[in-house]
Amino acid sequence: MACALLLGACGAVNAQWLTGGNPINTTTQYLGCNASSTQPLRLKTEVNHPIEWYTDAVRWMLLMETGSYGVGGSTSQDKDGFLLLCPDVDQFYSNGAPGPYTTLHLAAADDNAQEAGYRPNMGNGITMTGNDDQMYVGQLFNGLDHTDAAIVWSDKQRLRQPRYYAL
Repeated sequence: MACALLLGACGAVNAQWLTGGNPINTTTQYLGCNASSTQPLRLKTEVNHPIEWYTDAVRWMLLMETGSYGVGGSTSQDKDGFLLLCPDVDQFYSNGAPGPYTTLHLAAADDNAQEAGYRPNMGNGITMTGNDDQMYVGQLFNGLDHTDAAIVWSDKQRLRQPRYYAL
């Protein structure tokens, strides 16, 4: 009887969503927290892996793990927690991009890895790439406590050097 109670209790506990199992088959089922939850919904890894979002078997969004790489010929920089949002993340990488360039990177579906306008003092801002062009809106760090607000854009075909408008 104790065994039956134990099995019954364990059957009601879900610790993790299983790949290929536990299909959601009604409009009231979901993965997450409801109004009576006492803990926040946490999407996390305990090891140094990125978090990826997919729908229809296409990877749309990538939250970077702890790591560093260079962009546009720059030296390697920390890119911990940078977020890439793109209609096809795999194509972004196949176009030659090393990863998201700045804190938030919005990449178009095509010709989305233009690095010519990137500068190492970009980071805390939003990069947009697509159509072989790049735009950045954010802060330019120019030494300790020397920060400019900037809008930067570059066109790979017509302009090799980016245009900067700093405020």
